[in-house]
Amino acid sequence: MGDVLYVIGSGEYECTKVINGKKTFLKTYKAGDLFGELSLMYNAKRAATIKCSKAGTLYALDRVTFIAIVQDSAIKKRKAYERTIDQIEILSEVKDYEKAQLCDALKDERFEANQYIFKEGENGDRLYFVVEGNLVA
Repeated sequence: MGDVLYVIGSGEYECTKVINGKKTFLKTYKAGDLFGELSLMYNAKRAATIKCSKAGTLYALDRVTFIAIVQDSAIKKRKAYERTIDQIEILSEVKDYEKAQLCDALKDERFEANQYIFKEGENGDRLYFVVEGNLVA
């Protein structure tokens, strides 16, 4: 059972899985990568085998700490979204519960200078809130 997520500090780690009775190589993990998050999040058995192929260091993160970090991050993100929504006049009458649902549905999108967000004549399927930067219409 997966109760720990691993972050790679150094070394290399091979990931394999038995598929149709045959051991199959999936990928090599290196410094900065992590593995074990799915078993940790879903309290499930490990879905693959990890073997150290080049000596190194792993950092283990237990479920309780992981959940606390994820929840804290989600709360901070929601509060930042709420501050943005509070500044938008057409949403001023939205109730707190609805505002929280809206915040949970928002996704960050980042754009480079001179990149088009959309062009005249395109079908519209999104509503954008400008959090930082400037746009030209």
